[in-house]
Amino acid sequence: MELQRVLLPPSKESINEYVVKFDRKNAITEKTINKIINIYPKNILIEDILTKVVIINRLYSTNIYDIYEMSFGIKRLDIDEYLNKTDLGIVEKIANSYIKAGKHIYCYSFATKYCSFHNNGYPLYDSIIDKMLCLYNEKDNFSNFRKYDLKNYLTFVRVLNDFITYYTLGDISYKDLDKYLWQYGKDYLYGS
Repeated sequence: MELQRVLLPPSKESINEYVVKFDRKNAITEKTINKIINIYPKNILIEDILTKVVIINRLYSTNIYDIYEMSFGIKRLDIDEYLNKTDLGIVEKIANSYIKAGKHIYCYSFATKYCSFHNNGYPLYDSIIDKMLCLYNEKDNFSNFRKYDLKNYLTFVRVLNDFITYYTLGDISYKDLDKYLWQYGKDYLYGS
């Protein structure tokens, strides 16, 4: 007989616990990406963009197969002003800038990560975070959304804000919430 796992409500203490666990396991990855972003903060030169695309894609396994096309797509969008203003709409534009064999391929997870590493005002999307938000919503009905709605960035951010409000998490950063949902989610879903 399989034991049923209990989805625990988030608290500042549990979030801190899972942020520490995430940081212990992922410190080198996070430091590497942040270092590259600090070296190449702008998105003007194609070689700077390409470097960041390669690093984020490889270290976060975002499945960008044509790194050159994605890099040129980002360059065409001239994204720095959007990033500086935390314009959430730029995520969708980056996600839709990838063209393979004449078809647009939606690179949502990559786009959120690319923006998030440039500006902490962009929460990052991941399939584990998606699953955890759906599980919490099934349990507590903290927001009005359907699973596929999370693939719209404005809705995703609204849902995260609803999560923060419902569980009275105060001034938690998106970065810490990302780390919590991902690490607790990984442990909860996969027992790792």
